Amino acid sequence: GDDIDDNDNASKRKSSSSDISMGNANLKNTKAESLESDEQFMDKVLDVMCELRGMDLFLTDDPEEEIWREPLLIQSGLRDVPTFIANMMFPFGNMTAYFKLPDWFDDWDNIPEEKEDDPPNVKALKRFLLGDEDYRNARCKVIPHVVDGPLAIRLIKPRPMEVNIDGPRHPATWHQVSKKKIVEDPLTNETTSAALLECDIDVGMSNKQIRKIINVIRPHIESVTIDVALIISTPKFSEVEEPSACIGLWRIEKVDFESAAVFPELAVEDAAEKVKMIMSGMEMEEVVGGVAAA
Repeated sequence: GDDIDDNDNASKRKSSSSDISMGNANLKNTKAESLESDEQFMDKVLDVMCELRGMDLFLTDDPEEEIWREPLLIQSGLRDVPTFIANMMFPFGNMTAYFKLPDWFDDWDNIPEEKEDDPPNVKALKRFLLGDEDYRNARCKVIPHVVDGPLAIRLIKPRPMEVNIDGPRHPATWHQVSKKKIVEDPLTNETTSAALLECDIDVGMSNKQIRKIINVIRPHIESVTIDVALIISTPKFSEVEEPSACIGLWRIEKVDFESAAVFPELAVEDAAEKVKMIMSGMEMEEVVGGVAAA
């Protein structure tokens, strides 16, 4: 997994708002009642594996990938407990949900072995955490259900269905980050920075059709209520039935994206580090491209 030196980086970041923090979005009612009562899906969302820690909305012209690296979120307690991050990158910003992983998960190198008497959802999550990107992309799915909204939204309201989190029009990228010890202060010894799993989903960034749909819906977001389930399910067209699990379940109820926080300006040291990372990625792409051409 990736690692980052968190050594008080957060204190270098200037905040543009005292209200910016992890899980700051106002979720009036997090219970996804429409999915919990739907006969088609109630069995899949009955026993939620990961507790919702909160959700954030950030407005930006350049949505953040690997949002776990944000010093602001680290300062706000992101790495206090092992967490799964669903980071949805829209053309106008990030919508990020955080889920506390089960107590039996500590770090990537000591995930408990699967036992015969493990419940099916525990088996599914253990396999998912141990799987590679292809394994996760084939099995991680989202079930969105539009509960309420203006007429324009209700007219196109689809029935809830399982949608792969990764697809040609909405690619997903995974990042797993190892647990580490960080020195907060020489006098207070060490403190733990918990392990993380982040999924970055490109929702309309690289696909014109999706972007057009997002731009049509955007003005109505604060009038829409959506129930969302994040699940692990058998891959499409697979002949072998696998155990399933519900990673997280929550309701996004009439959230005002337009008044969302804006990421504060990067400190000089953090900006330099980010430029180095981008340039390193560009160099790697050139090397891969050169090898392919040869």
